[in-house]
Amino acid sequence: MSSAFGRTIQLFLVDDNPAGLIIASIHGWTGSVAVSTQSTFGRLLERPEVDRTGIYILYGQDPDDASRMKAYIGEADSVKERISDSAGKRGFWETAVVITTSDEALTKGHVRYLEARLIDMAKSANRVTVDNTSNA
Repeated sequence: MSSAFGRTIQLFLVDDNPAGLIIASIHGWTGSVAVSTQSTFGRLLERPEVDRTGIYILYGQDPDDASRMKAYIGEADSVKERISDSAGKRGFWETAVVITTSDEALTKGHVRYLEARLIDMAKSANRVTVDNTSNA
C-alpha cells in the first residue's frame, strides 16, 4: 500500500476566463505558477509574483518544424525585468510560464540550477526544440 497522499491545486482565473491569465498554487507550498498567452502578457507583468526570483518558459510552435514545439527557458532575480526582453527576441512563443515563490525562498543559485536542469531535461526528452544557446 502506498503512503502517497493527494494534493489540491488551486487555479485562480485572473480574468474569470480559463483562456486568460492563470495563477496556480498548491496548498502547503509557497510556490506559484503563472500561465499567460501573448494576449494576457501585459497583465502577467503587472502581477506581484512576477517581480520575484524565478524561472520562466516561453513556448510555442517551432517555425522551422511544424511537428514540434519550441521553448526558451530562463531565470532571473526579477522575472519581470528579463521576461519582456526574452519574449521580444523570440517571435515563436505563444505561452509564457513563470514559476516563483511567495516567501522569496528561491535564490539566484537555486534558479540557475533549475534553469540548467530544465534545459537538460528538455533536450534529453527530445520533444521540443530548445532555443537556449547557453548551457548547451
